[in-house]
Amino acid sequence: MTGDVSADIVFREECKSEQLASLVKELKKSCTSKDECYRKVLQFVGLSDDDTIILPRFRQLIMEYFVVDPSFMYRRLFNALDREKIGTLTPKQFVTATFILLQGTFKEYVSLAFRVYATTENSTSITKEDAVAAIVESLQLSGPRSRLTLVSNNRERAFVLAEELVELIFPKLDLNGDGLISLDEFTRACRKDPTLMECFGQFLPKNCAVVFDDSPSESDEIKLAKRPSTCRSFENIDYVSYSPSLKNMLGIGRKNTTKSTRLEPIPLVRGVKKINSVKKL
Repeated sequence: MTGDVSADIVFREECKSEQLASLVKELKKSCTSKDECYRKVLQFVGLSDDDTIILPRFRQLIMEYFVVDPSFMYRRLFNALDREKIGTLTPKQFVTATFILLQGTFKEYVSLAFRVYATTENSTSITKEDAVAAIVESLQLSGPRSRLTLVSNNRERAFVLAEELVELIFPKLDLNGDGLISLDEFTRACRKDPTLMECFGQFLPKNCAVVFDDSPSESDEIKLAKRPSTCRSFENIDYVSYSPSLKNMLGIGRKNTTKSTRLEPIPLVRGVKKINSVKKL
């Protein structure tokens, strides 16, 4: 028996996430029967046809079988998948979501992201209010280990920071400048820069596929090392630690030259895998 029980539990959970990702990848490649694919995934995650998945159970499944951060927007993801707005998911809906989350196409990811961020029922656009609400929620989900602990514990400060973030990010997505982001605008912006797909919060697991583009004329794999330049406006405020894509977009991971903070270099693997603590000079 291992001495470190918690480490053993983490290891088993990592094995589950790796096994599920491998299973879904193999099924998508070789399985010809949708029913067979459904049955195999259902059996792996321990669900049956007559199960009803409510939000706490959904969160448990996400935490157990996917690689996610504390800031993962499981509640918004649940609501996006619950098309009927009845507060439950069927096993079939969960399995379908599993295939999208782990082996989705560019169109599937963009469509899901849009539904996660556009919270108004039957909404055809993402508003600035939607974006601010998503970022505030992400900040508060980050928990005590977040670099924005004080912000996430202070809703007013969280809103101020979220509004500043939205003012910088929104123009990258609102291509016609009408104050709203349509699905078409969101799709075109994300095709040009895939890091924008999670710019308002993390909804994809870390072990999702990196095949974002369905276009046969372009490479399937996004070269994630290519990141937008640092947004200089953020040098004088606290940095965000809730979304890998936003951290990259803000240049987090590069050394900061201001007098207030210094950020250590960190590796880039499908976004940022971890972020070192801010050192006060």
